[in-house]
Amino acid sequence: MRRRGRISTPDRGPRLPWILAGLVMVVGIAVLALPPVLSADYHRAAIEALASRLTGRSVTIKGRISLSLVPAPQIIADRVRIGSPRGGRISAKSLRLELAPRALLLGELRPTRVTLHAPEIVLPWPLPGGASSILPPPWLISLHAKIEDGTIALGELVFEHADLSIFIGGRHGVLAASGTGQIFGAPVDARLNIGGADDAGLTPVEAGISTASRGQPGQGADLDFKGSVSRSSVLVGALAGYAPASAVRAFRLGHALPDAPLRFTAKAQASRTRINLTALDLAAGDARLHGDAGINLTTGLPRLVVHGHGIDLSPILALLGQGEGIPMRVRADLAASRLDGFAFGRIGGDFRVSPDRTDIRSLTGSLPGGGTFSLRGALRKGGALDGRFSLADPAPPLLFSTLSAGPLPALSALPPITAPLDMRGEIHLRGQGGHVRLARLRGGIGAGKGAARFTGGIVIARHGQGKAQSLRLAVSLDFARLDVTPLLRLARAPPPLGPVTAEIALTARQARIGPAWMRDFLLDARMRHGIMVRALDFHAGRTMVTLRGARAASGAITQARLLVAGPDAGSALALLPVALPAGLRAGKLLKSPFAAELAASGPPGKLAAAAVLHLGGARIEASPIIDLGNFTASGPLSLRAPYAAGVLRSLGYKAGMDWPGPGSIGLRADFSAAPHHFELPNFVLSLGALTTSGRLILDGRG
Repeated sequence: MRRRGRISTPDRGPRLPWILAGLVMVVGIAVLALPPVLSADYHRAAIEALASRLTGRSVTIKGRISLSLVPAPQIIADRVRIGSPRGGRISAKSLRLELAPRALLLGELRPTRVTLHAPEIVLPWPLPGGASSILPPPWLISLHAKIEDGTIALGELVFEHADLSIFIGGRHGVLAASGTGQIFGAPVDARLNIGGADDAGLTPVEAGISTASRGQPGQGADLDFKGSVSRSSVLVGALAGYAPASAVRAFRLGHALPDAPLRFTAKAQASRTRINLTALDLAAGDARLHGDAGINLTTGLPRLVVHGHGIDLSPILALLGQGEGIPMRVRADLAASRLDGFAFGRIGGDFRVSPDRTDIRSLTGSLPGGGTFSLRGALRKGGALDGRFSLADPAPPLLFSTLSAGPLPALSALPPITAPLDMRGEIHLRGQGGHVRLARLRGGIGAGKGAARFTGGIVIARHGQGKAQSLRLAVSLDFARLDVTPLLRLARAPPPLGPVTAEIALTARQARIGPAWMRDFLLDARMRHGIMVRALDFHAGRTMVTLRGARAASGAITQARLLVAGPDAGSALALLPVALPAGLRAGKLLKSPFAAELAASGPPGKLAAAAVLHLGGARIEASPIIDLGNFTASGPLSLRAPYAAGVLRSLGYKAGMDWPGPGSIGLRADFSAAPHHFELPNFVLSLGALTTSGRLILDGRG
């Protein structure tokens, strides 16, 4: 019998179950055998050595170690610490190693991916040893690493909530990383490429961050760096950035620039002791900044030196006033800049910024009309500014009109200053423009013989949430020569001062009213809904004039007293706007000593007065009603002189047929007086033994 055909054509069906059973048994044996192999009790040191070999750093595992076979074989270690460059630290909530399945079946641990979950990576800057401090070991050709929800700090730069994919090796470099995270609270996309070192020890570095939002292409900002780092940790390269207008306006300081896209370039250099940005150039619309920036890592104080134009300083001032400034030293020189709507031709200074205050070491600038100013002081948290300032302006009207139309509308109620202005003093600002006080002011107005020196203070207060302002002015002006005539016109028709209260004291060594000259002139007045003269003193020739007054809250004069005295009544009457007859002016009576006193009270348009005049041996009394606005007076008048013949002789009359003989002079009348006009409409005159009555008019208008 031939059995060869059965042997050559065996039945394969019965063998397949045995093969499958064998595979299941091998896998089962592996599943049963692997956990003891990976047990933390027996092989923790081996797993730590494997992780150390992968990362190039010493790895210590403080928590438990577990194995998971699905969906892929992986080792999970909790509470991991990884060695880092001197001055840094790396820790993670967990480390996960994904293993190659085939190698695992052969008893080998061959990782294909390493993942750090919730790591905290703190790296010092500068890096000891340069880029080699963070590069993987050179023998590791290809490995995919991941960071999940990590925190990475490089010096003061903190990258939070980082989700990064890291590829080690490959054609383009030694390390390439990309992912997402947050810098200064803003979500960003980040990328980093580090190449291999060349013969000179320089390692190429390319990095970039972008704030591009998903679903909003073209709406994000980006910043790129391209350069190299040496073995001694010196980083050299170029920075370039771009941000659309919407991204610029999203930052508070972005409002300092026009509503336009921003472009930024700079050369960067970082060493163990310094970080410098040179050839810094920033442009947005018509605004431009260029200069240098740097930080000394031993002192930790950044330095910024910039020149530019078209910057709005208001948001910068607001940020500093709220105590949110970044500590640094700043020197700036800006043209065509603005502050609260006020335009400066040029402004520059030296500042030291800290979170609680900004020290203004020097601040100078140019003003509309060709003026200049300077300021030294401190801006504190809360918007309080205290310092000393100086201001010089050859053409103040343009400056005052610009301030009135902008930040200080209350100034529009004041009469304009047309003469050159030079002043200095203290400035105290509260509430970011809400309350301004200028104290210990001193300086000069005008030039030459008409110049005035002044002292005083100004308070400008803002009320409520709006821009309504009140202005309180207290100033003393001292003139060498002063024409008082315009002040009389101002008293006759005072301007509407609105929210302005002015306390003014004028002194002059020489002053004049019309053609009459005075010396030792003093005027103390209050301007508020009109003018109230509280004190007036001067000497005209040998005549002394003194006026004191007070006013109630209603505006009525509660007390006013005028005293005029001298050895020559004629010189005193020359001050009055009344033309006296030639005979009266030449008579001896007006060359006699005199004293006049006037007391008054009531509203300015209807003052009730009591007047007494002693002239030689004569006494004149009147009780007029006075209108200060129109300079008119009317009321009863009386005169009494005990020796009529003596009075007539003093007026130049000689004894004749009409000589009154012995006796006195008596006059009773009503009178009315106005500039250039005096009238007695119904007088009764007794002259010695004679009595007469009638009407008398003296009109100086010709």
